[in-house]
Amino acid sequence: MRTIRGLVSCGLGALLVATMGGSAVAQDGPYETALETSLSYGDDAKQVIHAVTLEPREEPRPAPVFFHGGGLVMGQPTQDLGWAEWLASHGYVSFLAGYRLFESYADKNPWPAQLDDAQAAVRWVREHADEFNVDPERISAV
Repeated sequence: MRTIRGLVSCGLGALLVATMGGSAVAQDGPYETALETSLSYGDDAKQVIHAVTLEPREEPRPAPVFFHGGGLVMGQPTQDLGWAEWLASHGYVSFLAGYRLFESYADKNPWPAQLDDAQAAVRWVREHADEFNVDPERISAV
């Protein structure tokens, strides 16, 4: 259990360093986060993004894009909402991305459909960076 906890802590630490670009993200005080749901980045109902944002700021912010766990066969994008809200409260614009799940019983959405969706979701965030005040050079996947 100690190893898993250490890996998770290390992973979040790496995310924070990678998206900050070497500079600290200032937090001027408590912020209210807002959730904008079901923004589509593809034709499938699973290809949606939920954005967790703060009140507006002038400078663009780093953006982690969360991809839920579940072995590519189960899970929901909002299962990481707590982490996304926490990062948003510390100056990030967080995104929760859904992807097409592999359905072995129907031979539907085989690999690499999930990788294609992840790439499309990150491209969508980059294309909408101005709308969400995101620095397109500081987007990471979680």
